[in-house]
Amino acid sequence: IITAIADGTYSESSVFSINSTNNNKEEDEKMLSSQLRAPLSSIERLTLGNSTFPEPQRTLCLWLLDLMADIVEKRDINRMTAHNMAVVMSPNLYSTQAENPMAALTMAQKVADCCQHLLDWRLRTR
Repeated sequence: IITAIADGTYSESSVFSINSTNNNKEEDEKMLSSQLRAPLSSIERLTLGNSTFPEPQRTLCLWLLDLMADIVEKRDINRMTAHNMAVVMSPNLYSTQAENPMAALTMAQKVADCCQHLLDWRLRTR
């Protein structure tokens, strides 16, 4: 997802929907997983500071990551770890129209993982 946004090839219909023609749940889940996989190297490559991420999305994303990082840095007081923050915030960062509940859950987990990796990166680099 992040790579597609940075490359300018992002399309909600190609990223967030499943068009199954074979009614095979296992194949659908495998296909969804492969489409939504954002390797750590891609996330680290998209450091937002030296990427082609367009403005104002770049600045907005950094601002949001900084806001989340400020809260996570006080995790001893508020118990909000990077994982917890990603789980809470990630549903607000995407929209899905998946008819398959398993596909929607899988996508939610992938977006939360991606959000956590980005937040961990921001915590390391500030």
